[in-house]
Amino acid sequence: MSKGSPRNAWPSSLYWGSAGTPRDFCSGACTDSLGPSDHDRATAALTERVALGTKSAILQVSPVEHFEDYGPNVDVLRTWVVWDDGTLLALRDIYSKVSREEAYRLWSLLCDQITLAAAMPYGLRVEPGTNPKLGCWGPRPELLNQGVDDDSATALMIGIAIDTQLALQRPNPKLVVLAVRSAVVAALRTWIGAAPDPAPRISAN
Repeated sequence: MSKGSPRNAWPSSLYWGSAGTPRDFCSGACTDSLGPSDHDRATAALTERVALGTKSAILQVSPVEHFEDYGPNVDVLRTWVVWDDGTLLALRDIYSKVSREEAYRLWSLLCDQITLAAAMPYGLRVEPGTNPKLGCWGPRPELLNQGVDDDSATALMIGIAIDTQLALQRPNPKLVVLAVRSAVVAALRTWIGAAPDPAPRISAN
């Protein structure tokens, strides 16, 4: 991820902030509530419990969808991680004293892994910042209100738009969902590993 470059996941809704600043909330209906709707959670293509030490979070990936304003060749899906109380996970939950620079690095790693994972099933060559294109929901409100002004406040809910016009193959959508899931789990392992001892171990059931 290049520093400060915008990466929209769907029109006029999601974009990256500059390096070291939290991502901004999406516009329109997305600002009504932070996080997936009850319908989103009920219709997720994949739901998996992920244990982080003594804590537990739920990873979900939406089905691959299509939207008219994207055109017929763009596959769209979303992924999010929520705690048992429904709060979206943020890096600061795992790594409470993370520096601004490290938060940016760890979030960039997550985004890069998701980008590669989303492109792979299609045989697509990644075009950084262009295809696949990512966007997120921005900082968690209570962390923002506490003055956390870096990527450690960003809620882990990401939209992914994949332009398939140059795809070498049309994969089973389930493979795309699984690829994104694996990328998120791998990034969470890295986040846990980067936190100072005693860092909880992550395991996926």
